[in-house]
Amino acid sequence: MAPSVESNNGWGEPEQMMMGQRRRRELRVGIIGAGVSGLATCKHFLEQGLNVTVFEAKSGLGGVWRSTYASTKLQTPKQGYQFSDFPWPDDVPQFPLHLQVVDYLESYANRYGILERIHFNSKVLSLARISRTKFERVESDGGKERGVARLKTIEEDEEIKSNSCASHGSIGRRSVDRAEDYVWEVYVRRKISTSNEFDHCMDEWYEFDYMVMCCGRFGDVPRVPSFPPLEGPEIFEGRVLHVVDYCSLDGSKVRDLVAGKKVVVVGFQKTSLDIAVEVAEANQGIDGPPCTMVFRRTHWMYPRHRQAFGYIPFGFFWSTRLADFWTAKPDQGLLQRALQSIFSPLRRVVWRMIEYYLRLTLPLSRFGLVPEHSLFEDLSACVLPQVPVTLFEHLEAGRILTRKTPYMSFYSRGIRLADGTDVEADSVILCTGYDGDAKLKSILPKEYRDVLLEPGNVLTLYRGIIHPHIPNMGFIGYSEGLSSVHSSEIGAQWLAQLLQKKFTLPPAADMETERSKWLQHARSMTPFFNRPCLAPWQIWHTDKLCRDMDRNQFRKRSWWQEMFSLYSNNDYNFSNSLV
Repeated sequence: MAPSVESNNGWGEPEQMMMGQRRRRELRVGIIGAGVSGLATCKHFLEQGLNVTVFEAKSGLGGVWRSTYASTKLQTPKQGYQFSDFPWPDDVPQFPLHLQVVDYLESYANRYGILERIHFNSKVLSLARISRTKFERVESDGGKERGVARLKTIEEDEEIKSNSCASHGSIGRRSVDRAEDYVWEVYVRRKISTSNEFDHCMDEWYEFDYMVMCCGRFGDVPRVPSFPPLEGPEIFEGRVLHVVDYCSLDGSKVRDLVAGKKVVVVGFQKTSLDIAVEVAEANQGIDGPPCTMVFRRTHWMYPRHRQAFGYIPFGFFWSTRLADFWTAKPDQGLLQRALQSIFSPLRRVVWRMIEYYLRLTLPLSRFGLVPEHSLFEDLSACVLPQVPVTLFEHLEAGRILTRKTPYMSFYSRGIRLADGTDVEADSVILCTGYDGDAKLKSILPKEYRDVLLEPGNVLTLYRGIIHPHIPNMGFIGYSEGLSSVHSSEIGAQWLAQLLQKKFTLPPAADMETERSKWLQHARSMTPFFNRPCLAPWQIWHTDKLCRDMDRNQFRKRSWWQEMFSLYSNNDYNFSNSLV
């Protein structure tokens, strides 16, 4: 038999040359993360016949929904946060709690055979691009190989030590270097048991033809403000913790932290609003101290009823084709630019009317919470939280106090504001965001870490999925939109079809040009841009993906519905007649 020679076009599926004829080899795909994006990716890849393995560092699926604070619930009605072919049960409330979201995701994973593909308690520590190797398979997990190569060395690898794990063993590789074809080598630390104060772990190596990063932008890695010497948390006599640490506490520890205590919450987005309400409710009563929110700026919020002027859904202003038509885009033609110039005064009037309605409906002025910027700037940066139901009730009762300051520092007994005002505190909770890019950079090889955030120090991707300079890797769930379920599911469908060669990518230079134009345009829309946000451009972005996949981008039954009815993920079930 003639020797096999493998080849790879850089983005598509590897092939084998055997006996003078080319045949397709099964593509092995590794997915990191079993949150919403990882589950959607696994499901659609399995439907395309791909050999998939998912690595999840935690003991269960769900991502941030599994590890969050007690009051977390959906900001949108459940119909806006569901997979296109998997509706919510009727008995679940319109705004499900986080544990109900986890139940929904587990049901989805069970329905589509995803659970058996997930390696739980398996943290990916690093990735490497290596030449394709010859190896011997090692059976594990009761003999379930699931198409993933586990490789064993002839010589024993040096034991890898860690502060968090006592190494229980290792699985390595032996290789014969080849100049052709490269694969992703994945180094995984799997927790197999816990005893005394140590986790016992198994170090494992896997090989994959393609990797998909679904480890998310939120959770795990906190973004903590920096302070000058002697002005930071080190001089504070109380307790300082980031919301990541707060979410890891069980109910009794949370009560010990906040009940009867002076608590300062730093930040003014969804998480900080929710936690301030949690603290206020824990300290209700005549002797309960108020919770103080400290922030640099306010952002627009919208009420739970989600209707402007009593009958127009807020989504009408950003989730319809009419709204898409008058929203500026980076690649629009001359005619569309001309039409938008004509309609721009009307567009500004509409956004001002929505802001007026919010000021009229919510007591923002009374509590000094009216933002100094436009609502559209918040939408363009994906910082438009829903108002917690009891927020203004607690503000009215004095259980929540607000302090706006351009700068804060610590002193021994609390927080010091820019004007010199001291705010006493027993505990300070930092709701200052997450560094999702740091998770990616911690496991990617150096040559890809260096290009990951170029241009502009932001993870900007072609179609929100592909980095032109990182081969055989996709990113799902890193471009925020109006619904993370929609952006994850449509992105997973697009990537699955790309790997099955149902369409081809443009040259890397063209992808680079497109993502650079989008980055420049997005930054011109809002001063708060610090991560990819597609909210005002969700329909435009999805249309591009549909055209790539040769799908009908117009998902409604009539032109009237197409222009004026709200789009949601339910419209993109490609099994219906509108495909």
